[in-house]
Amino acid sequence: MTSLPMTAALRAVLRAVVAGAPCDERALEMLVLASVRESQSVSKELSNREGAVHYYSGYVNYGDVAGWMSPDDPFSEAVVVIEVKAYAALNRRSDDRFQLDHYAQAAPKARKVYLASDHGMAELDKRTPEITSSWERVPFAEFANFLDSVIGRELTAEEMGAVKVGKLLARCEN
Repeated sequence: MTSLPMTAALRAVLRAVVAGAPCDERALEMLVLASVRESQSVSKELSNREGAVHYYSGYVNYGDVAGWMSPDDPFSEAVVVIEVKAYAALNRRSDDRFQLDHYAQAAPKARKVYLASDHGMAELDKRTPEITSSWERVPFAEFANFLDSVIGRELTAEEMGAVKVGKLLARCEN
């Protein structure tokens, strides 16, 4: 049995946000990064790629989490760009284009995933179809259900500990 502590923590935080709990969006982004690195099933679901995708965070113009097929060349063509939105608004850049426009331009062939809460989905709905048409919408509740199938069993003690720490770090612990 493979332990999936980061995936379990991500699922718990997503469920808390869906239930209306506040959450630190940066911590949620890092849980997404940890989960795609931990679980090939989660990586495949978001990247639509077989095999190893190498994920990074913090690259300008590549969303919250991005993946490349080559670990040695993270500036080659990205295969997936993931934007996570719980509560924040979509940012408009100095050139009057939205951040999603920049991400799509930087990685035109990548799968673009917009993983968001209901609030995040409403933010996307306010934008024009030109901005939103290239982004696949994945609601938090739907993704949490997918993570149920990935875990597929009762949590181990290690995973339960990770859930507690993940919720505390994301500041969504009740």
